[in-house]
Amino acid sequence: MNEAEVKKLADRLLAEDLGKYGFREVEVSTAEDEDGDEFFDISAYFNPSRTPLDPRASIRSTSRLRQALLDAGENRFPNVLHILPGANPT
Repeated sequence: MNEAEVKKLADRLLAEDLGKYGFREVEVSTAEDEDGDEFFDISAYFNPSRTPLDPRASIRSTSRLRQALLDAGENRFPNVLHILPGANPT
């Protein structure tokens, strides 16, 4: 899958799972780990929300995304970083 296809899939799944926590959109890029294996680097952006992000919902959504990628024949792992309002990701 290319980055645009992964973005479309991730936007849909994360909106379903994390919409009530203010999920807005993802940015997707391809990266390599220290062994040279490619993975998807996914930044998930959130709007302010009265409902704090539930860690269990976050884990479930990443698991669902991983399974959806596998079902589509994609073996690269999704590394998802959740970027909440006011956060300074590094």
